Amino acid sequence: MKVAILGGLVDSINPCAFAVIIFLFSFLSTKREVVIPAVWFIFGVFITYFALGIGGYFLLEKIVSPKIANITTRIVAGAVIVLGLAHIFGKKPSQSKLSLPKETRGRIHSLIIKAGLSKKTMLSFFVLGVVVSLLESACTGQVYLPVIYSFVALGEQKAILSLFIYNICFVLPLIAGCFIVSQGKKFFSGWDEKWLAKFKIVVGIFLVGLGIFLLKRGCVNC
Repeated sequence: MKVAILGGLVDSINPCAFAVIIFLFSFLSTKREVVIPAVWFIFGVFITYFALGIGGYFLLEKIVSPKIANITTRIVAGAVIVLGLAHIFGKKPSQSKLSLPKETRGRIHSLIIKAGLSKKTMLSFFVLGVVVSLLESACTGQVYLPVIYSFVALGEQKAILSLFIYNICFVLPLIAGCFIVSQGKKFFSGWDEKWLAKFKIVVGIFLVGLGIFLLKRGCVNC
């Protein structure tokens, strides 16, 4: 459960996901009704990531057989540690592997604006949450995928419960932002490279820790 809680919280503040959250609430703060659209957006994000997690779990469960579990665990752990170190010791925050490409970022911003201006239905914000989550998945998956791998040996019920907890933690900043914006306040407007560097290091430390955890305990006992 610790991996689920820490992983969800860390993934929720990684540069690519958090930047979208900031843009979303900076846009919604100019609209009178904030809570209901935001709730539908958050629900779309939660459902999508939860579904991706369950799909990833069952896929990995089939691929990783007991015979090769130790080997695959070492490979995954090594790759996660290397990725974590790359984030910690990267020269520039803008070069972080957890940053969305400019084209993808622009597409997401355009979708947020269209959902808010062109389509008045709450369903549009739910669909927006789904689409944004899918576009972000290649970025957030760098944390999510190794966490899912660590759940493989928990058994189906515990793994799904862990994924549920992970995704609750993942949407907590969105829920907090929804409350803050509904009170007429700005949500974290001070995003800059300094903050980006700090978040990048936090993500890196978590990935290194997760890799060491997998190496020590292995997939069978994780």
